[in-house]
Amino acid sequence: MYKRQVIGLGNRATPSNEEAVSAVRAKLLQAGFTNQAAVGRYYVARIACVVLPQIALLIALPHLGGVSKQTLLMVSIGLIIAGLLAPDMYVSRRAQALQQQCSAGFPDMMDLMVACVEAGLSLDASVQRVGEELELRHPNISEHMKKLSLELRAGKARRNAWRTFADRMGIEAVSYTHLRAHETRHDL
Repeated sequence: MYKRQVIGLGNRATPSNEEAVSAVRAKLLQAGFTNQAAVGRYYVARIACVVLPQIALLIALPHLGGVSKQTLLMVSIGLIIAGLLAPDMYVSRRAQALQQQCSAGFPDMMDLMVACVEAGLSLDASVQRVGEELELRHPNISEHMKKLSLELRAGKARRNAWRTFADRMGIEAVSYTHLRAHETRHDL
């Protein structure tokens, strides 16, 4: 019941501007929030981070008798600014941490991909195999590889699937490597 209410509130809190929603969705995807309701929850979190500290300040007012009104106003404004920035900072830091994990595991991924292709596996089979192999050492990359494998099996154009993969991982080297492979007519 609570989950439905949050999702409903999230849907109402989400702006109708598709460009803004797409930008937030892309940022959330890079931070690992892949749920369909992630955008709505993000906006609910932004509202909560602004409203809840103000309510707490209002409740604390009787205990802050010696504090001037001007100081309270400045504290209130500071809480509003912090509440507006906090969710975005959290998402950005989480995305950066996941990107660093992907960067750290990228050489291992490429080595395994090359080894699989040289062993005679197709590129699609290599993607699936590498996704399975990296599950323990680099779970984030493994998850991205499994999604890439599913997209390729579902018939998504290889170039588009790899571009989406690169966007999810947030690593320019992935996009560059695949584009160079297409230019030279090799898969890797």
